[in-house]
Amino acid sequence: LNVTGTSTIQGLSATYINDTGNITLGDAQGDRIHINSGLTLYQNQSTSTIVNNLVNAFSIATSSDVTSLFSIDTTQNGRIGIGTQIPQAKLEIVSTQGGGITRDNLYLSNLANATSTGARLSFRASDDNGQTLPTTTAAITGILNQNFSNATGSLIFSTLQSGTQLTEVMRLTGLGFVGIGLTNPQVALDISGNLRTTSSSTFATLINVNGINSTSTFAGGLVVTSGSIYEQGQRVCSSTNGACNSSSQT
Repeated sequence: LNVTGTSTIQGLSATYINDTGNITLGDAQGDRIHINSGLTLYQNQSTSTIVNNLVNAFSIATSSDVTSLFSIDTTQNGRIGIGTQIPQAKLEIVSTQGGGITRDNLYLSNLANATSTGARLSFRASDDNGQTLPTTTAAITGILNQNFSNATGSLIFSTLQSGTQLTEVMRLTGLGFVGIGLTNPQVALDISGNLRTTSSSTFATLINVNGINSTSTFAGGLVVTSGSIYEQGQRVCSSTNGACNSSSQT
């Protein structure tokens, strides 16, 4: 089709192609383009403009009478909805699976075929040092510890302590062990460093303090309701009917 001026396609209201290559299709709400097969290609740098300050300004759906699979809301400086036409955040993913079934709404994948691969979700913020890119302040990493049939996974929590490199501060292993300051916790809660509680704490099992010059301070006192207190393998105190009776002193 050669156009030297403006060509109007008869039967379509206000549909024309001008001599600069611009195409206008329709002037009424509901006008549309049908592409039966093939691709829509942008050969060079291009920008597609949609209406500003409008809920569901642009959407992709399987038909005109179903909820959009993908929607752009141009209010609130732009929001994207997947499975919803009214996203309430910069990105909202919605599923409607019922019956107590948990559906995966988002995958972060690392498909490298190796042990100890992981995918990371990072949090960033801008600072005042004139950097072009924002600073990564924290991250959560899901890591594959072993491959194939013996696969185990861990969650790693990292924070920015100084400079630009993140430091691992806590790990949740596949066995459910939590390590604070440790990368290989051996018990349900394994801490490298000090533990502080500011209110009453109940320990139903043994309190074990290990290490050279290790100390435990109980500012509000220590009440033994059952069991005994040991120091260096020697019983220091035992409980009888809620009273602590010293059986030896060291």
